Amino acid sequence: MWIASISSSSSAGRSTQWLLLLLSSVFLSITTTSSESALSAAGYGPNCISYKCTYQLYTDDLFDFTNATTTETILMLGVGTSMKSTDYSMLGHDIVRGRPDIIAVVVDFMPGDPFKFDPLRFVDATNAILDELSPQYNEATMLIVGGHSAGGYAAASTISISMDDLYRHYHHLSPGGYVGLDPVPPGFGPFPGRFMVNITTVPSFVVGFRSKTCGVDPLRSARAAYIKSSPSHRTLLEVRNPSGEYRHCMFTDNGCGVLGCLVACPKMNGSRSASSPIGAVSAAFDVFLGTVLRGHGGGSSNANVAAYQSAIGRLPVDVVAVDDDEVQSKADRRWWQWWHSTGGSRRCGS
Repeated sequence: MWIASISSSSSAGRSTQWLLLLLSSVFLSITTTSSESALSAAGYGPNCISYKCTYQLYTDDLFDFTNATTTETILMLGVGTSMKSTDYSMLGHDIVRGRPDIIAVVVDFMPGDPFKFDPLRFVDATNAILDELSPQYNEATMLIVGGHSAGGYAAASTISISMDDLYRHYHHLSPGGYVGLDPVPPGFGPFPGRFMVNITTVPSFVVGFRSKTCGVDPLRSARAAYIKSSPSHRTLLEVRNPSGEYRHCMFTDNGCGVLGCLVACPKMNGSRSASSPIGAVSAAFDVFLGTVLRGHGGGSSNANVAAYQSAIGRLPVDVVAVDDDEVQSKADRRWWQWWHSTGGSRRCGS
């Protein structure tokens, strides 16, 4: 495998990078991956079988994709805790609807393992899938990585080190953007994790919730991811949830949970149409993608709050922040409140 060849490198600098990347995720493989024969029966291609992954590919069915030049962007989304690549079909179709220039790939980069935090497995799966897609989509110029819940944190972890070393080993693309759908760092119950990785080298589009849902604290997930993103190109959306109908797992088809057979976070109630928060997220993502593509190769500038809000319309999603520093995580705010209460800010002349 490629991981083995990389980890045997004699370069001290590179070894340090890999060590840091491994330490960025508390839960690395508790490897109970499916057998190759089981994956082969699913029909997900020889490269993905070799790297122990499964994926679902989404394109706009109204367009003819036999011509590779029509596809400009590949969006690679990692699945959340205990989820499979087949659990996000409605989201996949929503993203590509009316967009012949983008394909969406939902990847389970750790089949059989409920803890989807391993960034190296995410990279291996991405490279394997890109190899399989390259004959048909070799003209794609933009790769955007991300994911839901644990998968979103794994994708962020890959960006925090060297993208060139990670993604260009087999393919010409490296990430030009990040999408976090309520990304969650490793943690458990009363011991929630902290968002320890930085996503400062690419534009970021992060979606979270205004209140805590399914045990996920927005101040430690989506807001924390936004804070760790590039100040010059980052967007944070939050779903309003006054009646509890929209939850952390609204991006999935049937809800999700810690164990595959135990649904701890139900699916979203009501419609999954363009009039739902999913439709709002897809519309806002179109705005974000446009800003990334316009700046590709020469730096990019984000759209303003009004542009995102116009795309969302009256749907229950707020544009909380765009390229500003007004958002704080719970941990940061608690630290500052303590420092201020002790008079530390006055002693430092602030």
